[in-house]
Order: sequence, then structure tokens, then C-alpha cells
Amino acid sequence: MNATVVDRVAFNVPESTPITPFMKTSKPFETVFEGTLVTEERDTLSFRLEGNGTAMLQIAGKEIASGSLPLESGPIQLESGGHSLLATYQSKSYAKNVNKGRIQLLWSGENFRWEPVPPSAFLHVSTKLIEDRSRAREGR
Repeated sequence: MNATVVDRVAFNVPESTPITPFMKTSKPFETVFEGTLVTEERDTLSFRLEGNGTAMLQIAGKEIASGSLPLESGPIQLESGGHSLLATYQSKSYAKNVNKGRIQLLWSGENFRWEPVPPSAFLHVSTKLIEDRSRAREGR
């Protein structure tokens, strides 16, 4: 298992490239994104997960989308402030020794069209797991 801090729910793992140096390229992988989604004002938002593979998106403790990508939620009303966000992703199985994956979280609101959720909309709190994995990556 590996853990790191990222600034958005998005990545692209090219074919035959490991998502982490601690993993072989030929194996499907799973990722978990946990953090807080911060909305500056009350809004009705819809969310879309694009990519390949399967995913689940949960906001404020409620599963709003799940299944094969691409996925789209219905509109949900969020008050201003922080909302827990959990997104899981499983890469798609391809031919032997081929591993690739891609996911991106987008949103739309009453006053804006689909766009990637910007890094400024996320907060995270460091955990012991993240700290331990960061030290392992640094060789400590």
C-alpha cells in the first residue's frame, strides 16, 4: 500500500507505467481519495467522473455515483463550507502485462458549466498513514 497527498481527484497512468514505484506495472490497482470539498457559497452542484475503470463518489456521507466510468451524479444542494469527499477508483483490466488508468472529477453548478474541480476546492488533513508512506518514499 502507498499513500500520498494530491491536490485534486485526477490522474493519468500511461500504459505499462506503475502508479507508484512500489507496484508492478502488470497489476490492476485501486486508489482512494479522501478529503474535504469546500464550497464558497450555497449551490446546487452536479459531479462527473471521467476516465476508464470503475469508481464511486461519496460527498457528505452520501454515495452520489458508482459504476463504470464515465459517471454523472444528479444535482445535489450543498451549503457553503466543507463537505467530506470520498472517491474510490479501480483500474480496468487489460491484456496481460498492460496496466493503465485515468480518472478526473468535474463539477457544474447553477452558474457554470462542466469544469475540473480546482485544487482550491479541496482540503486535506495529514494522517499517520500518509506520513509513514512519505517517509518510506524518501527512504527513511
